[in-house]
Amino acid sequence: MPPRALGSSLWLGLVIPLFLCAEPQLVEQNKPRLWQRAEWRIDGAPSTANNFDPELVRIDASITTPTKRVLLIPAFWFQDYTRALVNGVQTLTPAGSPQWRLRFTPDEIGEYSVTLTILQPGAHASSTKVNFVITSDAETTSPGWVRTATDHRYFETSDGQALRLIGANVCWGGTRGTFDYDNWFPAMRDAGANFARLWFCPWSMGLEHTPGTLNRYDLAAAWHADYVLELAEKCGLYVLIAMDHHGMFMSNDPA
Repeated sequence: MPPRALGSSLWLGLVIPLFLCAEPQLVEQNKPRLWQRAEWRIDGAPSTANNFDPELVRIDASITTPTKRVLLIPAFWFQDYTRALVNGVQTLTPAGSPQWRLRFTPDEIGEYSVTLTILQPGAHASSTKVNFVITSDAETTSPGWVRTATDHRYFETSDGQALRLIGANVCWGGTRGTFDYDNWFPAMRDAGANFARLWFCPWSMGLEHTPGTLNRYDLAAAWHADYVLELAEKCGLYVLIAMDHHGMFMSNDPA
């Protein structure tokens, strides 16, 4: 077969599966509300040899807000887990199959549009679009995002209020993992704290911190981090995350 014909055949082989598959669907996991994290499951999206490699597959949501801001939010590969405490040690067990997810926190009242685009090498882009509306909600209050003040001397929230942080380093749990935070975070909240510092490191919540995880995230560690961050949110704690610990820059790091 001539090289040109061979190239055309391969091109068709890459493109046709996208047309044979059902159009990707965004399935709500919770109802979008003002200042609360909304989450969608993405059904009908492709899976590749490595879904963390944007050279193989990239799924992005272009979100247009009521004030016409356009935000590009990447989707992510997700695995749910159940947890158990066995002889004082946290055990995580996969629950269901891994899947694509999308998360977004609406910070405006009004109508949003979401255009989901799937890109793969050698294939036409596939896209789908959904809309949702955020209404005023007296039960939902939030001071907004955290930012540095204009004079760069302190933190403040979106409503212009100074943010004074009081808390502690609770960088990682022991063998009990997330179960330690079940004790720590409520106790910190009850003591008047509003801040916690966390580490992503080889022994706790490390996404790419152990051999074989570079550009292949540890999904159990990601679930662990999700659990801790959601618990911090419930307890009213702001979080500072150290993505890499200092030992990773040491040639003789024992870890």
